[in-house]
Amino acid sequence: MNQTAPIAPPADVAYAHKLGRGMLLDQQIEELVKAINPDYVETKQRLTYLAQHQARAEMNRIFGYGNWDVQAGDPTLIYEYTAKGSGQNASKDYWFVAYRIRVVVEIRDLWGMPVATYTGVHAEENAPQPNRGEAHALALTSVDSYAIRRALINLGDRFGLGLYNGGSTLPHGQYTIQQAAFGTLRGWAQPAPQAAPQQQTPQQAPPQSPQMQNFSGVQQELQAQREDARANAQALTPDMAERMQAQMKHTPGGGAQPNG
Repeated sequence: MNQTAPIAPPADVAYAHKLGRGMLLDQQIEELVKAINPDYVETKQRLTYLAQHQARAEMNRIFGYGNWDVQAGDPTLIYEYTAKGSGQNASKDYWFVAYRIRVVVEIRDLWGMPVATYTGVHAEENAPQPNRGEAHALALTSVDSYAIRRALINLGDRFGLGLYNGGSTLPHGQYTIQQAAFGTLRGWAQPAPQAAPQQQTPQQAPPQSPQMQNFSGVQQELQAQREDARANAQALTPDMAERMQAQMKHTPGGGAQPNG
């Protein structure tokens, strides 16, 4: 019997797998940002909520069977007591039981890699029951159901987040940046090509003021005179140098004058 290999994940999902985490597909994201189905909304004591069985059905539909888990901690009994009924039931005893529980929902992508973990906590009291065991059973079922729904509202409007906005069934989030084209895991931005390094041109000196230009001209003229004097001195013969020294005398002012 021939067996075909499973379909490989898309490039962005495969990259996330290398980092040790899963990633939802675009189709899953599109479902999560939708508004809650109003047919799934129920009302109890003027409070709206997503029915537990519908919440579980949505989880199976969006994430797939076997790709999500619910881990409930051991429920803690808060209190238990009995009270007499009223009217025709005044002679009967009714049981009141309250529990609290912590529930963790784990989600994986279609290739089994972990995506996210959400926690929900709730405490609930049962409606009064004449049977003690039934009272505990109803309290446990109710507290577990509410805790799961509280964990799932982290997934957005499809799971009833908007219902906390005054019971509205309109989308509360409406979008996610994961659907954007750039800067997200949904569409990798190609690195910009690096431009060739530009050849630096030597910086030109700033223009000089007229005063600086005049000073520079004087400096150049003096430098030319010094070079001419040096060249003339090198051209003199020893005899000519001795005659010139004999013709010079030192004056009190520190200058040198030729003999008359």
